[in-house]
Amino acid sequence: MPVAWWADVQVILETVAPVRQGDRRWVYDDDERGRRLVVARDPDGRLVVISYHPR
Repeated sequence: MPVAWWADVQVILETVAPVRQGDRRWVYDDDERGRRLVVARDPDGRLVVISYHPR
């Protein structure tokens, strides 16, 4: 993932309400800006970006 996208990821995490999926992933759909972020927690509790679809 390009470094420039990390700021977008942080904004999404702070401003978009996630939807929990049945497989323990969280999906953040930022319809206003046309972005989607999918995250999960690893066994140690760290947040892991599964996928990110920018504008």
